[in-house]
Amino acid sequence: MTNHTHPLATLRESFFGTSLLLAILAAGPARSFCADADTDGDGLSDFQEVHKYFTDPHKKCTSGKPDGDWDQRREFTYSVRTVLRVMKPYDLAAMNDDYQDARLLRETAEYGEIEVIHYPLNTNAEAIGANEHWRTDDAKMQEWLKSGITTDWTPALREKLLKELRAAGIEPDRLNDRELAERVAKWMYRSTRSPKMFTTYYMDFSSGRPALLAGCERAFERDKGDKSWTFDEQIQHEVLGSGMFANKTRGSCTSTAIYWTTILRALGLPTRFILCIPAVDANDPAQLQMVEKNITHHQVRATMLQNMRNQHGFTAHTFNEVFIGGRWVRLNYSKLGQNILDAHCFGLHTHILTFRDLSEAHLAETWGKRYALGRRSQEFPGSNPYTVLEISDHFGAHAKIPNPEVAVSGDHHVLTIDRVYWLRSAECPEWLKSTGMKKDEQGSVVALLHPVENFPDQNYSQYRRFLGKCDGTFTLRAQGQPDIPARLSGSLFTGHGDRAIAVGIVRGDYDRMKAGVPYQLVPANGKADAQWVVKESATLTK
Repeated sequence: MTNHTHPLATLRESFFGTSLLLAILAAGPARSFCADADTDGDGLSDFQEVHKYFTDPHKKCTSGKPDGDWDQRREFTYSVRTVLRVMKPYDLAAMNDDYQDARLLRETAEYGEIEVIHYPLNTNAEAIGANEHWRTDDAKMQEWLKSGITTDWTPALREKLLKELRAAGIEPDRLNDRELAERVAKWMYRSTRSPKMFTTYYMDFSSGRPALLAGCERAFERDKGDKSWTFDEQIQHEVLGSGMFANKTRGSCTSTAIYWTTILRALGLPTRFILCIPAVDANDPAQLQMVEKNITHHQVRATMLQNMRNQHGFTAHTFNEVFIGGRWVRLNYSKLGQNILDAHCFGLHTHILTFRDLSEAHLAETWGKRYALGRRSQEFPGSNPYTVLEISDHFGAHAKIPNPEVAVSGDHHVLTIDRVYWLRSAECPEWLKSTGMKKDEQGSVVALLHPVENFPDQNYSQYRRFLGKCDGTFTLRAQGQPDIPARLSGSLFTGHGDRAIAVGIVRGDYDRMKAGVPYQLVPANGKADAQWVVKESATLTK
């Protein structure tokens, strides 16, 4: 992900009057506050009053009721409320942070039902400071600096790391904490490869080192990065920070967070893990409908749905917080200051757990085994160990929140194909050849459709939704020749501002095509809301 300022940041002017906020911001960055200072004694920190609630940190009652009241703190900004049912573990104290408030409504031995108030229009990212003296100031934070079972950095690793960083033009001793975190995160991202693998949730750490959790054996073999790897080889590539550093590999987000934590701690930057989930389970159409119906802020709703409509299966995200400028700041891969509202990060997400090392999170016993065995229950009928029972939003009575209609590129209802070419032909662009699709699919010869339409803001996701609802059957037709059937293979490729959709022709049907004769592509168009238009130029010749 790339670092950028969210367009909703401009809405901070919506609180009861902008003069106080602007005066505070003009006085200097947020690091001028003590992180937990509460000047007016209302139970809300000065930082959160300024950047989260938009209340006055010098008044217990900015207007009428006490600012610390659960409902009153929502009255100076815009907020989203969810009632979440989530399988243990979760950390209620950690769930109350700079982006959200949470309180427990009901708890069983298996799960909790928690009311969460999200504050998506916060200005936390604008308040990120920097500390030139972080080496000495942060040295006392040993809880977040020492190595762990998975975050197993050593002095020897640190020495090798410093050599590699200096060779890359990064001099840690000359950088403040913010500069170091940003530059090293980008270096880690560029210098590692990330094969598809996900075994971190199958680890049992009760012996003091990673072992395979009983019952997860088949899932582990399925989800290894290389089927030939032994258990020890797998954990050296995905689970142990030192092994990932040596091999320059990392797995999914949980593995990446282990690697990031290991390296940043080795450099002396206090770092921890956070686990977040989408604000709703997008596998459930009813929960998506609740978003469509109950989120009335047009930009927030559009941002949420843009991502959620493309979520499938088990969905959660582990990333990091780094102590920068005297405050914990979220670091999502190379993006510092990750907000909870982001079209590229679940749309809107909920923080449920903070931990020091994966071995201390205890996710495998519940979340991991459930995923490995494909378990379902009445409380959690889908693939995720969470569900949302309610969602709504609120425009504060003392806030002036602009809510204009949002011009969002809609879904494709028609795709126009201007040309068709063989995968192995000279027409196939170089960027597509480099995707790894180098051979025809088993039993079929692959051709590629080139659609004309392109919406850069939702390129891949819009095409994917169209392909999910269209009629994928075609006919290759030439005068005097038998018809040749073709069908979408499901493969979609985008890159370099271009795109291609794969169709397969069964080998036996391909053999029946007459060489040198152009065949026109004819769509079946059996779905009224997803139609293909094929130009006369779209022909295939054997």
